[in-house]
Amino acid sequence: MKNCPNCGAPVNPGDRFCQNCGYDLSKVQGWIDQQNSNSSGYQPEASSGLTCPNCGAPVKPNDHFCQNCGYDLTQAVQQPVSKESRPVQRSVQNSAPKPVYHDNHTEDHQNSQPLEREERRHPRKKSKRFWIITSIIVVILVLADGYLFAAQKYSKQHQVDQMVSDIALQSKARVVQDMVSNDPKLVISSSSVAPFLTYANSHHEYLYSMRADLVSTGQTKDGTFKLVTEGRTVLFFPDYKIQAISMNPQVSINAANVSLNLNGKPVPSSSEQEQGKWNLGPLFPGTYNFSYQNGSQTTSKTVDLLVKPMPMSR
Repeated sequence: MKNCPNCGAPVNPGDRFCQNCGYDLSKVQGWIDQQNSNSSGYQPEASSGLTCPNCGAPVKPNDHFCQNCGYDLTQAVQQPVSKESRPVQRSVQNSAPKPVYHDNHTEDHQNSQPLEREERRHPRKKSKRFWIITSIIVVILVLADGYLFAAQKYSKQHQVDQMVSDIALQSKARVVQDMVSNDPKLVISSSSVAPFLTYANSHHEYLYSMRADLVSTGQTKDGTFKLVTEGRTVLFFPDYKIQAISMNPQVSINAANVSLNLNGKPVPSSSEQEQGKWNLGPLFPGTYNFSYQNGSQTTSKTVDLLVKPMPMSR
């Protein structure tokens, strides 16, 4: 038999059902005779990995109907069917269940799903790595910016400018914090630095020179003030202070039995008072007013004490 008796379409030797209309060729005597001549019965070509969803028999990729049970393969839905759920072979007359087209490639698709999920996880890892690297870069930039800001704020020039500005602004509290003395007996306080603030207020040019000298050489030209370090600030940068050289003036008065006043305050008497001599100090550099009274006569003199003792004679 070369053609289907139902539709006339060509059929292949061994086909039980017409691939065009699904006609059962086994009803035709010619097909029966042909099968009797083949002792092996229905033997499809080498398995392509596809099976009939109705009876489980092997089918070819281009088959429209199962050659074992006649099931219409074109109506099959590609869904994976496990071996346990594979339907038992039924006769052609039994009504077929809703077709499920079984393809070994679907198993490959199932096996590839974990890989796809793994691949989908990679972008998250890359995104997490990106944010970690970005955060590290931001932290480094912030630390670098903070260091540069601190390096400018705590530089020698900036600290000297600030301390000299405190003197120019007559800020006693800030000046007390900015100053130290070479003599531990000289206590730095608002009252002790007041004479220097008086001097600076009337000698602005001294402050200009003082700022330039401390930055360039670390010492004023007259040697009265030096720039020293007192530990460190923010761990890295030197903490600068202005060290004042203490003044120890000697006052001599050519008179006996006189009282001496310093900036309006009486100087304590000493054993040398009868001889008209006083050794004062330590005093903070600055402007001082010395006065004494001899009988009913009062004599006063204003002296700027800087570095060397300034003897006063009548």
